[in-house]
Amino acid sequence: MMDRGMQFMRGMGGGQNDPNDPNAVNDPNDPNDPLESLNLNNVEMRNLMKTIGDWTGKTVIPSSDEIMQAKITVYSPQKLKRSQALSLIYMALQSRGVAVDQTAERIILRPLLSAKLG
Repeated sequence: MMDRGMQFMRGMGGGQNDPNDPNAVNDPNDPNDPLESLNLNNVEMRNLMKTIGDWTGKTVIPSSDEIMQAKITVYSPQKLKRSQALSLIYMALQSRGVAVDQTAERIILRPLLSAKLG
């Protein structure tokens, strides 16, 4: 069940573009990068983890209970490509002290300080 403040309008398609890949091609007609409405208001981490997992096709792992306490707010007045929406979510997480470490199969969410140290 989603929080009232969390609304995602899903577009057609469902690929797994990596928004952090500097070599990614940004084709405006790419069916693997559908448009999303982004309206997150004080969204709990458990709901955010599900969305990140659904959008990327990767397993999302929080490294600590501290991570699960984080909530974020992000709003965009227009629809964005999924990769752009994910980048904004990752930026919001970072501003709340959460680092996003990605591998080919997993996304690990850890406190920003521990990510810098090791």
